[in-house]
Amino acid sequence: MSSLKQQRASEAADATQRCLARFDIRPNSSLSPAGARWFLLSAAVACLGPAFVLVLQGFWPVLPFAGLEFVALATATWWSIRKGRYREVIIIRDDIVSVDKFGPSSRLHWESPIHWCRASLAPLAAAGNSKKLLLQTGMKSCEVASCCTDSERVRLWQRLHGLIGPVNQSPQSRATTFYRAEPESNQEVGTHVQ
Repeated sequence: MSSLKQQRASEAADATQRCLARFDIRPNSSLSPAGARWFLLSAAVACLGPAFVLVLQGFWPVLPFAGLEFVALATATWWSIRKGRYREVIIIRDDIVSVDKFGPSSRLHWESPIHWCRASLAPLAAAGNSKKLLLQTGMKSCEVASCCTDSERVRLWQRLHGLIGPVNQSPQSRATTFYRAEPESNQEVGTHVQ
């Protein structure tokens, strides 16, 4: 059993070494489930407390409206937390680009050879200047960073384009090129792979 664990650990270490870049994309969501419970508890006290006081005074029609208001607030909070669980993981390796999308009830996996993949910004049909970020290979494409703002998508596109490169062209190698020490000469004398 120990050798199986060592083999898995070595495979994981090998995969980590070959990983050029990893992007973990999540929506901005600062409300944790514990924070949501405290928020809903305080909202229940603030919303339903005065309603019960008015019911004791005989104004019973107030209670259904206060209850409906609290149910709407709890539903919106639940929806916000559910959307906050969404994340995308983009991993760029020496030979492959992979995207994993994790939602509350679904998971999507997409991968492409890095040699045939490209990152592009495509305009959205319904929104004026907004653009969507696509990773494309042939007829297959995968939209990424849908939870990001336009400026964040442009910055991510620049990073992805630099790492992936154009289609049918390998990205720049991670080899260091040495030049002669003479200031007038830019002649290449050798390379060293890191």
